[in-house]
Amino acid sequence: NLAATLPQELQVQARDQLKLLCEKHPAPPNITVETQVSLGAARSEIVHSAASRKVDLIIMGHHQHKGLGHLLGHTDESVLHHAPCDVLAINLSL
Repeated sequence: NLAATLPQELQVQARDQLKLLCEKHPAPPNITVETQVSLGAARSEIVHSAASRKVDLIIMGHHQHKGLGHLLGHTDESVLHHAPCDVLAINLSL
């Protein structure tokens, strides 16, 4: 059943891409980096995971949105307002 296997395939692809990204941009040796791939509503998954793992910092990309997209709100802004820890939003619009 394609509908059942698609989410699993997307998770595998996301994990592979995340692994490559972490290898390309390694953290300094004194910083522990944990990654996670989850299915669900992005804001709630990020906030819940940060709370349950007791993380110190969430790092996420931020895009400047215009028009209707700006009015509807975005995951990065929602995480910023609901996160149990500091959030570093990196401007990806440059």
